[in-house]
This record gives sequence, C-alpha cells and structure tokens, in this order.
Amino acid sequence: MGTPMPGAGRHRRRIRFATPTAKPAVSPKIIGGTDTTIGTAPFMAQLWYYDKSNDLGFFCGGSVISPTKILTVAPCVKDEHGKAYNWAEQGSVVTSTAQLPTSTTNADGATTVDLHGGQATAVLRQWNHLSYSPPTINNDIAVLTLALPVRATPIRLTTNTDAASYTVGKSATVYGWAAPAPARTTSPTR
Repeated sequence: MGTPMPGAGRHRRRIRFATPTAKPAVSPKIIGGTDTTIGTAPFMAQLWYYDKSNDLGFFCGGSVISPTKILTVAPCVKDEHGKAYNWAEQGSVVTSTAQLPTSTTNADGATTVDLHGGQATAVLRQWNHLSYSPPTINNDIAVLTLALPVRATPIRLTTNTDAASYTVGKSATVYGWAAPAPARTTSPTR
C-alpha cells in the first residue's frame, strides 16, 4: 500500500508514504487554529506511519530539535497497551513543507508523491520516556532519531533559566498537525 517517498537520501531502506485503507480525516489545522507557513514554523515535521502487515496507519506532528532529532508525543511511538511501533521499518518523516503530501497514479498504475518542496527522511530509531503511562498520559514525550540530517531549521528550545518564557500570563503558540485516532479522546489540559 505504501508508495516510496522520493528524496530520502542515500539510506538503503525505501521510505513509505502512509496510506491506510481506512483513511482518517486529516485536517491541516489544530482545532480552532489557523493556517501558517513553513517560514513561520520551519521546525514542523510530519510523521507518517504505515504497517502493511496489519493495515495500521496514522499521522502525527513533531518538531525538529536538531538536524537528526524529532520531538513528538509518546502515543506516536507506542500504542495504548505500551507496545512500540516499528518506526525504523514502517515510518518516515517529512520536513521543510507546510503542505501534506499528495499522490497521483498514472494510467500504468505508477504512483508519484508530491512533497511540495519537503524532504522525506527515514527513521533510524525511536525513544520514549521510560515512565510513559498510556492510561494517564504521564511523561508523554518521545524522540525519533533520523537516518540522515534534515535541512529544516530546528526550533529554539527554552531552558529552565529563561525566566521570560515562564512569566505568569505569558502567551504561547502551539503548532502542529493531527488526525484523531479512533480510540483516543482529547483533553482540554493537554
């Protein structure tokens, strides 16, 4: 079902575009959000996962925190029972574009994927917080290590000594893509 992602560099594994049979509705906006550009959020990453053996496919958002590291949420790397997804074999990351990939199939049945100027990269390994708890969503953090560096600009992370970032009443901006999973619910505190 997957289509090879072009531009994945010299990594030997073919990168696959997640195209599950039962496609969830993917919205390019956060609920109540507005469109943005890659110039405004050059650190944004699209995380595509598709396991053909069980027809499991999903999409998550992430942030480039270094040329080979993508920060995301733990449910993107482990299921609700704590079983890890195999991102090295079944996943790929797209950076440097604010558009979701589109695909077309020609008369011969060959499919091409348009990344809209983005860069597809294979995942080398994954990590999630050792104390991540799916039922409570405690320690909800994960990192994907990429096989090759991306050209996307990493987000500038704040530190515990950056007092201005933690001022009471300081507003923050949230960027991301998401597709609701059938078994997941949203929480206003998340």
